[in-house]
Amino acid sequence: MEAAIDTNVVFEFLNESTARVKSLRGGTRSGKTYNTCIYWIAKYMQTSGRVLTIARQTMPALRASAMRDFFGILNELGLYSEKNHNKTSNEYELHGNLIEFVGVKESQRVRGRKRDDLFVNEVNETDLESFRQLAFRTTGEIVIDYNPSDMHSFVYDQIEARDDCELFKTTYLDNPFLEKSIVDEIERLKDADPDYWKVYGLGEIANISNIIFTHWKTVNEVPAGETYYGLDFGYNHPTALIEATFKDNTLYWREMLYQSKLTTFDLIEKLKTFPELKKGKIIADSSEPKTIEEIARAGFDIEPAYKIHKDTIDFIKSKPVRIDANSPNLLREIKKYSWKTDKNGVVLDEVVKFDDDALDAARYASYRFNQPVFEITDRAKNILGLLK
Repeated sequence: MEAAIDTNVVFEFLNESTARVKSLRGGTRSGKTYNTCIYWIAKYMQTSGRVLTIARQTMPALRASAMRDFFGILNELGLYSEKNHNKTSNEYELHGNLIEFVGVKESQRVRGRKRDDLFVNEVNETDLESFRQLAFRTTGEIVIDYNPSDMHSFVYDQIEARDDCELFKTTYLDNPFLEKSIVDEIERLKDADPDYWKVYGLGEIANISNIIFTHWKTVNEVPAGETYYGLDFGYNHPTALIEATFKDNTLYWREMLYQSKLTTFDLIEKLKTFPELKKGKIIADSSEPKTIEEIARAGFDIEPAYKIHKDTIDFIKSKPVRIDANSPNLLREIKKYSWKTDKNGVVLDEVVKFDDDALDAARYASYRFNQPVFEITDRAKNILGLLK
C-alpha cells in the first residue's frame, strides 16, 4: 500500500481473528463497513489469484455503501486504476485479484461461480437462503456486518451461533474519527427514543416498535401519473429529492437524490441534471425560505411544504404505497421510521427524528396530492412554514 490510512478496532479485530466467519454487529457510524473495506484491500495487496465477492441485498444500496467506501479508499491510497475497473460487470482487478460487487436480489452470481472470500454488507437485509448460497460457494473467509434493528433476525441463531463464527460488537465510540456534529446527533437518541438508542447508539439487539409505515411494497417500475417532487434540505444531513407519483389511488415513490455537503449552488446544479424537473413542481422544506427563493430564481417551480407529521402521515397511511426498488436510502429509512416511546414504553404522538431525510421529502410531495385540504384549511395556512 502506497499511503497510510486511519483504522479503528474493527480493522484490528479482522486482522487478528482466525475464525472463518466474522460477524460485525454494531451501532451506526462505528466504522464497520469502512474498516472492513480497508481490511480486504490490505489483505489482497499481499496476495494474488483470489476472488472476493462484496455483496448487499440490492446493487443501488451496495453502490451507496461498501462500494463507495471501497473505491474511496483505493483513491485515497493511490491504488485506483480506471483500466482495472470494469463498470459494466461491477468488477475490479486489484494486485492480480478479482473483486466483484453483487446485488443479491438481482444477481445470479449468488448461485454462480465459486469465490475465495465473501463480505456481506448489511447482512440482515437479505435472507438465510441467499446467505447460504453465497457461503456454500466460498472456500475462505466470510465477513458480515449489520445494525441489530431486527429482534428476530436469522443472523443471531443461524450465523452467529455457528461454532466457526466470532462476533465483534462496536459503537460510534469505537470510531475516533467522527465529526462532533455526528456524535451529537447520535447521542440525541438517548432522549429521543430508547429503542433507537439501544440499536443505533449502543449496537444492541432491540425491537424497534411502533413502526409507522408497514403497508408498502417495492416495485420495479413506477407508472406515469400526477407527480410532485419532494425536497428536504440538508448539509451534514443528506439533501433528499423524492419523486412522488399518484396513480389509481396509489402513491409511488422514487429516490432521485440523496447527498450530503451540498451548498445551495451545488443543489441547483444537481437539480438541473433532472429533465423532469423542468416542467415539474418541487415541494420543499418550508424551514428554509431563502433556499427556496434561490431555487425559484434559478427557474424551478417550487413551493414550501406542509410539514405537520400527523397530518402528512395520516394521508400517506390512507393510500397504498409502492417504492421503486432502486431507492436504497428511502427503503432503509422506511423500515425503521417510528413513533417515539418514553422511558415507560408509552407511545408518543411524535416521530423519532433520526435518519429520515428521504421520508421527509416523500411526505412533503405526497401530501401535495391532498390538494383541497392543502389549499382551503385555515390550519394549513396558519401552520405552513413552521419548523419540523
